[in-house]
Amino acid sequence: MKFEDVPAKIISIRVKPADATVTELKEQPVVSVSVSLSRPATFEIYLKDSVIFVKPTVDADIHRLSNELASGRSMLAQLANLAKDGSIELQIAFFTGECLE
Repeated sequence: MKFEDVPAKIISIRVKPADATVTELKEQPVVSVSVSLSRPATFEIYLKDSVIFVKPTVDADIHRLSNELASGRSMLAQLANLAKDGSIELQIAFFTGECLE
């Protein structure tokens, strides 16, 4: 099944690395996304082997993503569609209800 075929609300937000040390992002699955408590207007993206800090390229998306994450719903996410300017799409499918372990 492709990510686009997931029967859930999918949002796409273009993000760039918040740190100059991260030179390039690549298309890959995302383990988790959360609001960074130590850095304003920044989000933590947990990957298989690392954590990166990103900022949306459009300021309005900061509030939109924060609200979606605050709902506490379960999600499935990936990084896709790398652009020449170094930004990449953060695609998140939100499901109804909390995440169950």
